[in-house]
Amino acid sequence: DGYYKRLVLSADENQNVITFYYTKDETHAIYVVKYMVEALDGTTYSEYYSEEGYGNIGAVIDREAFNISGFTYNRQLTEEKNGSGITVGPDKVSGTVTEDGLELILYYSRKDYPYTVNYLEYGTEKSLQESLTGTAKYGAAVTVGEEQVLQTIRTGDGTDYQLIGERERTLTIGETGNLLNIYYAARSVTLNYVAVCRYADAKDYGSVSPAAETVTSINSAAGSVPAPGDGYVFAGWYTDPACTQPVNPALVDDDNRLKITALPTENTAFYYALFEPRYMPLTLEKTVSGTYGDRNEAFTFTITLKNAKYETEPIHTIPVEYAGPDAPEDEKLKFTDNKATLELKHGQSVILSVPNGCEYTVEEASPAGYETQVTAPDGASVDGKTVTGTADSAGTITYTNTKDGNVPTGIRTETLPYLLTAGFALAGGGLLLIRRFRKKEADGG
Repeated sequence: DGYYKRLVLSADENQNVITFYYTKDETHAIYVVKYMVEALDGTTYSEYYSEEGYGNIGAVIDREAFNISGFTYNRQLTEEKNGSGITVGPDKVSGTVTEDGLELILYYSRKDYPYTVNYLEYGTEKSLQESLTGTAKYGAAVTVGEEQVLQTIRTGDGTDYQLIGERERTLTIGETGNLLNIYYAARSVTLNYVAVCRYADAKDYGSVSPAAETVTSINSAAGSVPAPGDGYVFAGWYTDPACTQPVNPALVDDDNRLKITALPTENTAFYYALFEPRYMPLTLEKTVSGTYGDRNEAFTFTITLKNAKYETEPIHTIPVEYAGPDAPEDEKLKFTDNKATLELKHGQSVILSVPNGCEYTVEEASPAGYETQVTAPDGASVDGKTVTGTADSAGTITYTNTKDGNVPTGIRTETLPYLLTAGFALAGGGLLLIRRFRKKEADGG
């Protein structure tokens, strides 16, 4: 036949030859039809499908723009890209086969499709925030990341929802179903309220109610109310066990209820209600009297506080309030091993806030030469310049130091000038009398 020949090999290699002869086809030529689709970059095109064949020269070849999923026939671009003599219709391309053949190229552009990103509660499909919508080309990969996907969503009722999975998600755009659902779960937070006292041996100092609550919404958090025990007072809410970091005062109402306004980032949080012993006001007054009493002299007092509950955790400071002329402005009295010292002058006083039920001892170290009179509260004992009692109610201790009568033993620097002046005056007066007496004798008197 015309395209297949068989050769029997000969010993003479010059005879082992097959020759094909061709005659120029004056009636046919090759035609090619290509379907080109837009790449994702939006500028280049790739071949989707092609067709090649022989056609009679002068024959008209036409091809319809068939449907390609995700693409649309681009008539304008097809007109621009094809050569002269090509007819481009709204849904068909045609041309005439010439001796050089024929090439028809049909161009397709990618379609834009809408997509939606939903933010839903897992298990209920409840929408938690407004959906994200947009459009993208067919086959494109749409990525949503940190800007579009929050780690936590807080709804209008105050509930915090925590993201399930990674924040970055990718959606490949197709003809349908361009839907990306991102799920969240309501975050459960346990709020613990703990009653504490700085004194390790203290008992029945107070309680909180409730001691804990587990919530998913800040609006459902009831908060906690402290209740001090007998002899104790509530001293504030704190965020650390040592009670050094107080909570924002705006979170505490008139009943001392702690009501947080935002759920913490951790799933468990602790808040500490501090209870302190109730303070009883013990007033210490100072009076100096007598002719030789020095009203400007400072008298030293030693304050000792003792109670079994403070043995393992000593008292460090107590509130004080001074009064009187030139009184100190200190607001705290510092203790070392439950002892502290202070000074008072005539007309000054100090209110000591002594923990309720605490035993106290007040002792004055007054200079020599003073008579000391002490008055103490009911129930307290006085031994010389020392007062011992228990701070179970308000009380006043008055120390009156009197220096009067005999001239002081020893000459003090502040009275020396007056004594010298008096001595000189007496000496001068005596000398004048002696002179007058001698003159009278000389005159014969």
